[in-house]
Amino acid sequence: MVKAVAVVTPISVIIALSILVIDLTRPLDFWKIMIYSNPRSVIAIGVILSNAYLLAMFSWLVLTFKGQLIELGFTRFPLFTRLINLFIKVEKVIYISVALIATALGMYTGFLLSALITYPMLNNPLLPILFLFSGLSSAIAALILIAITVFKSPTDDQFVLRLHQFEKPILISEAVILFAFFIGLIFGSAAKQEAVNAAIGGGFWFGVVGVGIVLPLSLTIFTKIQTQHVRSFMISITSLTLIGVLLLRHFILYAGQLTPT
Repeated sequence: MVKAVAVVTPISVIIALSILVIDLTRPLDFWKIMIYSNPRSVIAIGVILSNAYLLAMFSWLVLTFKGQLIELGFTRFPLFTRLINLFIKVEKVIYISVALIATALGMYTGFLLSALITYPMLNNPLLPILFLFSGLSSAIAALILIAITVFKSPTDDQFVLRLHQFEKPILISEAVILFAFFIGLIFGSAAKQEAVNAAIGGGFWFGVVGVGIVLPLSLTIFTKIQTQHVRSFMISITSLTLIGVLLLRHFILYAGQLTPT
């Protein structure tokens, strides 16, 4: 599971940052965002958060794999020894920093989209919370999937089972937040009602709700415990969850732009 974290976390953040850089009008000037940051810019705050998270995650990985790094002979580098000693002194600070920055980063895209005041569906205070819980859902699914497929972790491993237990409550929370999100739109202004009417269609109910929430939640609730620990079942559940999160993000991003004011 720790190996899965070490693979999934930095790679996913690096890919996300690379996509953001490529998406810029002048991608070669991306470094200016980090040097000339505007604290009022949501994008600049996101870049700062992403880089801070990579730094905190790097520190956590060095601490976690310090035994293996020492065995590989990294102690012959004075800088490595100084870093290890420093990280050990501030170990608790690193753990807390990783958790806090990860939470902020998980909500960041929701804040970014909710700042678009000309789009009634996106300008919603629940969007950061929805993105946080969908992010938690995808993180758990990705870690379990990588652990049991790439690193061949047994399905009855205590860490795999512990994460697997969180899937159901997080999916339920995500469903409740999504419901509240749309209730707020339905009983909102005329522009918000128009936005939700234009957005909700067959694709939303089948993809986001059906594939992403109802199907994995139903399988988790109504399947026997013994079956839930079978490798193929875990792969199916985690794959459905990841597809559902992808569909949810895709839906929010594109449906939210259908009715600008």
